[in-house]
This record gives sequence, structure tokens and C-alpha cells, in this order.
Amino acid sequence: MRKKQGITLLQMMISVAMFAVLSSAFTFVFFITLKNWNYQSQRLELREPAIWGLENISQDLRRASSFSVCQASQIEFTISPYETVNYNRVLTSGVWQIVRTYTPTGLSATTATVAKNVSAFTLEFYNSAGTLISTPIGTQAQRDNVRLVRITLSLQSTLLSNVETVTLRTQIRPRNL
Repeated sequence: MRKKQGITLLQMMISVAMFAVLSSAFTFVFFITLKNWNYQSQRLELREPAIWGLENISQDLRRASSFSVCQASQIEFTISPYETVNYNRVLTSGVWQIVRTYTPTGLSATTATVAKNVSAFTLEFYNSAGTLISTPIGTQAQRDNVRLVRITLSLQSTLLSNVETVTLRTQIRPRNL
């Protein structure tokens, strides 16, 4: 009696078929994971500038000593008797941006972009009783009564396969008022 050596053609075909099924499943899972990683990294790239922009606005607003402009998408305030800061939503080269203008007394103003691809920038102003003050706030007496500023910032990205919007909100109580 002769010993059987090797594998049969049927065993070889079953092995190749199992390898093909496992390879295609692994490839499918790999590409789904890669697509999800790309999506999440693009969302993070969209969130980071929004967080950074809100943090910059918050730091300046906490130091505000008086307001000179209080509108729905623009705010101007004094940090000290010698420094004025303005935040405004402007359209530059077809892209909406939040621009910070810093003006020290007697020197020229410096302008910096705080956030790009801004789809919404809204400011709400509240008095000491917590009541919403309608904008624009016209009189200095009303501006002097502002005790809380609520900011909503939305950034929009077209890098993703579909248009994605990230919205962040914060509220600030200026310390020097």
C-alpha cells in the first residue's frame, strides 16, 4: 500500500477560496477603517481652528473694560485706556473670516485672521439680570450694562466628501466691568 503524500486538487481549491474570502474581508475592513480615519482627521482639522478662535476671543473679552460696538456679528471693546480690540466677520477673497483688529493708542492697528471658512458668527449680549439685550446696542448706557456675551461660531469645510459644519458656543463674563 502506498502512502498518500501531498494534497488533492479539491483541497487546494478550497484553501485558495478560503484565502480569497479572508483577503477580501481584510481589505474591506482596512479600507473602511482608512476612510473613517480620514473623515475624523478632517473633522478635527475643522474643529481646531474654531476652538482656537473662540479661545482667543474669550481671552480678550475677559479683559474688556468697556464696549464701544455691540452688534450681532461685530464687537469692539477697550482692554485698557490705551488698547482697543475689534472682532468682525468679513468676506475676504470669497471666504468669510473672523478678523481681529488690535489698536494701541497712538500706534497703527494690527489685523489678524482668527478663523476662516466661517459660516456663522453671532454675538448675544445679556445684562446683569440675565436678560438678552437686542442688537445693535445703540447707547453707551446700554453697552455699559452688558455683563455676559454669548458667542456662536460655525466653520464650514468643503474638504470632506460632503459639506461639514462645526458649531461651537461659549459665554464670557468680562471681569473688568
